[in-house]
Amino acid sequence: MAARGVSPSTELPSITCVRAVVGDERSPRGARRPANGAAVTHVVVLIPTPLRPFAGGRSRIQVRWRRSRRRLGDALDSLWGEAPGVRDRVLTEQGEVRPHVNVFVGTECCRWTGGLETPITDGAEIAIFPAISGGR
Repeated sequence: MAARGVSPSTELPSITCVRAVVGDERSPRGARRPANGAAVTHVVVLIPTPLRPFAGGRSRIQVRWRRSRRRLGDALDSLWGEAPGVRDRVLTEQGEVRPHVNVFVGTECCRWTGGLETPITDGAEIAIFPAISGGR
């Protein structure tokens, strides 16, 4: 069956969408808690191609931290420990997300969910998308 407006002899490119499922080795009810009462939180941060040189060439970095609060700012603070060069390309000097960068927690852009105060859950996936323009 041909797509609307496309002749039957024209092949459409195939699009494959892969979603990584990030799990934790322990169940949510069995979460270990350190002495201070804060659970260990694990998230995966997806690093876009333009920022990979500042992240040791890695496309995804798993970060962990022990804090009672679980928010995007905490996850990014842990990321800066793993890949400090990424920080200045994502945040301004005032510590806000740069206007030309979008940071998603799951499928939601942090600009509409509380910025760096956006709550996150254990096993969340954070994606950084810098704006890219140019070409001929």
